[in-house]
Amino acid sequence: MPKVKPITAMKQRLQESLSDLAEQEEVIELVRRAIETYDLKPMDVFSEDELGAALAPDPVDESIPYCDRAGNTWAGKGRRPTWLVEAIEAGAALEDFRNPSYSG
Repeated sequence: MPKVKPITAMKQRLQESLSDLAEQEEVIELVRRAIETYDLKPMDVFSEDELGAALAPDPVDESIPYCDRAGNTWAGKGRRPTWLVEAIEAGAALEDFRNPSYSG
């Protein structure tokens, strides 16, 4: 039978995590309202370097031919994955997802 003390500690950590998440959601809502109220744009809040770093794609393994900014990848063989099919149906072109560092 499990001991009460470890389970109580786990419960406490879970409650703290839930509290942190609730606080984070409140802050996000406040930020969204401030953005809307003051018509803020990203360049009003962040430097050009910060914006560039946020927009720069993460490097993808050069052996992977297709990828997106969310980290989804496709080897170019077999059925196209759902993320790619949905993007193409929404108007994107397959070439929009070509990995620029692909070596194949």
